[in-house]
Amino acid sequence: MADYGFLALTDIASVEDAKALFQAMDDNGGGIVLLDEWCAYLKATEVAASTPMGFLLNMDEEGGVGKQQTLPPVFTL
Repeated sequence: MADYGFLALTDIASVEDAKALFQAMDDNGGGIVLLDEWCAYLKATEVAASTPMGFLLNMDEEGGVGKQQTLPPVFTL
């Protein structure tokens, strides 16, 4: 996992390290890591370390929702 470039995934050297990382990611304690938990943890780690990836990830819009997209008007013949 270290080759993916995320700081949080670089120092997993043992099963204990992996378990600790899992527990840190499992924000709601549900016993599984949800996609939003995975993403939030990786983002928080990168932002806290001021990495270039953290800078990019921190540029998302407030609330995590992009602009509302509107479709162009439908042309009728």
